[in-house]
Amino acid sequence: MKLRYYLSTAVAALFLIGGTAWAQVTVVKSGNWSDPTTWSTGAVPTATDDVVIEDSTVYVDVADAKARNVTIRGSGQLLYQRDPSLQGFELSVHGNLVIEGPDAELRPLSQEDEATGQGLGIVYHRLIIYGDIDNSTGGTFDMRRGATSSDPPTAAFVDLYFVGDTDSHVTLGEYDTNKNQLFQVFIQKENGAKVVLHSDVTQDNNSLAKLHLDSGYIVTNEFRWRVYSNSSSAVVGGSPESYVIGALSRGIPKSGDPYERVFPVGDENGYRPVTIYSSDVVPDDQDFEVRAISGDADPGGATFQGGLTDVSPVRYYAFTMYERDSSDPYTVEKITITYGSDDGVPEGSSDFVVATSVDASRMVWRNSGGFDPATGQPHVTSLANPPTPIQSDVLTDFTFEISVVPGNPPQFSRDTYYAAIGTKSAFTVAAEEITAVDGFRLGPAYPNPFQEATRIVLELPRVAPVDVRVYDLLGREVARLAEGTWTPGTHTLMWKPAAAVAPGLYLIRVQAGALTATRKVMVVR
Repeated sequence: MKLRYYLSTAVAALFLIGGTAWAQVTVVKSGNWSDPTTWSTGAVPTATDDVVIEDSTVYVDVADAKARNVTIRGSGQLLYQRDPSLQGFELSVHGNLVIEGPDAELRPLSQEDEATGQGLGIVYHRLIIYGDIDNSTGGTFDMRRGATSSDPPTAAFVDLYFVGDTDSHVTLGEYDTNKNQLFQVFIQKENGAKVVLHSDVTQDNNSLAKLHLDSGYIVTNEFRWRVYSNSSSAVVGGSPESYVIGALSRGIPKSGDPYERVFPVGDENGYRPVTIYSSDVVPDDQDFEVRAISGDADPGGATFQGGLTDVSPVRYYAFTMYERDSSDPYTVEKITITYGSDDGVPEGSSDFVVATSVDASRMVWRNSGGFDPATGQPHVTSLANPPTPIQSDVLTDFTFEISVVPGNPPQFSRDTYYAAIGTKSAFTVAAEEITAVDGFRLGPAYPNPFQEATRIVLELPRVAPVDVRVYDLLGREVARLAEGTWTPGTHTLMWKPAAAVAPGLYLIRVQAGALTATRKVMVVR
């Protein structure tokens, strides 16, 4: 009789995908995740089940809830149950999490005793995501409810973990304090996997709400990752193995002594953290953003001041302040930026500095000094332990303001200023030795840097297939220099970039017989 009931509900379906049977599990009645009678299969879902919660409420009430994909739709709710033990409950989604429709919800219940309203104490639940999060249709995805200030506290938090060795794509709706609000986030991806943003992402304005960069990357694209807390410990970690590729915002302090804030950012080609120094405070909540941008800091024809001769052709940084509850001016007094082996900075030079621009189009750059942050002495370049920090002198023009542009609704105009590695001489590329494999020999590129053309000598001991291509630092093919079978002897490879090729670093990849090698070259205009 029980079997006939479950089959007749037509809510248990099996899908055969790639030889594996995936079960779709729906909700028979609202109830706890751990209760088999909640589910259409008469069993608690497993990591191979696709769970659909539609127009019903399911409470996560165990420490090991699992599913493959989870979809919440209609007026469906997936709620973390109250937990007097304060151990917290956990849900692992081994695929994707989708919240469909404006009435669908995923959130915790506040820690209040249902009978007395008394606080039960702070609890930290866990949501572990291997795949994507999609809340693009206006549902509620809220990782915090209740208050820490009550006695006892009623706060319930859900810590969000991104894990696994595949990229996770995240789309959230507009932030408010009851929607699309994250609490603690742990980036724990493997094998270089990323969390890729398709919307802004915002963490709660609470000193307990931290971003943990353990392994893997956040790619913000044109969006930004916002850590609203102004605590010095709101961002934990940051390394070449885990950082924000793009834009990271942090809350601006509202009181206290002079401070520094580290922004563990970089681009697709490397970790290049930034530190800001200030004694300024704001009266209410505002945040400050640093964005790392791949490309030439000079848009072409820029003016250089203070002895500067050039700015980085590889990357630069944009700094912007954002309003929240206030929009007061904010002054950054110093900055530290970083460089590595791909920045065209030679070893042992005192000609490299921090260059800054307060021009909206980056057409004017000035020498803002170059110092060792640890000693305060003039900076001498070193590639021994990159990324290497270099600090500016006191900045007299890094005061950020926000103005209101009338309209319905009103718009905001924000100052954006820039920084990059600058030089009083020239950027360079480290010399490359001759590469030899099984009689095949490839020389260095010369000249390098170059304006019009560079050449590489290739020696072939016998007839061999040859393929030579030029790529930019994002892996996009720029030119194809050779393709086919070549005779033995000495050959000269030449790259003469087209006029449309922007200044900057490029990679020439040579495959010839048993030899595969890359030469890094710099185009200057």
